[in-house]
This record gives sequence, C-alpha cells and structure tokens, in this order.
Amino acid sequence: MSVDGELALVAGRLWWEKTGSLVDVAAVHAQVNKGDVITGDEILYSGTGAVGKVEGCTDSAHPDQALFTVLQVFASGRESSSTMKRLVTEYTGQVQKGSDCT
Repeated sequence: MSVDGELALVAGRLWWEKTGSLVDVAAVHAQVNKGDVITGDEILYSGTGAVGKVEGCTDSAHPDQALFTVLQVFASGRESSSTMKRLVTEYTGQVQKGSDCT
C-alpha cells in the first residue's frame, strides 16, 4: 500500500518450513525486528511489523511448509505495537478463512 506515492505498508503470506518459528520468519523481514519484539505462540509483533502463523493450512505444492502472514510498516512516525498486534491478529484470521487454507 502506498500513501502519497510512498510505500507505507506491505502485507503478505509466506510458506515457510514447518519446523520454522515466528522468530525465523521475522529475521528475514527488517521492519518486523525494529523496536521491542513481543512474541506469543501464534503472533510476533513490534511497532513496525508483525508475523502470524496461520494454523491448519495445507497446500499440496508446499507439503512440508506452514503458512505465515507478514506485515511491514514503512511509513515513518507510524510505529504502534498495539496496532500491529490487532492488525496481524485480524489479517492472520482472515487468511485462515481464505482459499490458501483448504
């Protein structure tokens, strides 16, 4: 998503090895690791990014992988851990209900 021609937010889905963790996925996404990182069983978030693990998703093209969601905020001055927590929770829930989780 762009605002006034500047990249503001990137939201995506990522198939990652089943044995991988939220921390592993976050490590390759620079915006997720900025600031204090708070992690739980199914989400990890900071003021500028988040990772969610989508439970119950399988895909024959990715038999040994789990589905994760990733959010990254690039707009300066928009850091908010509480907002990222809500956003990743909602986004991950919607992905879980979607066509990637059959």
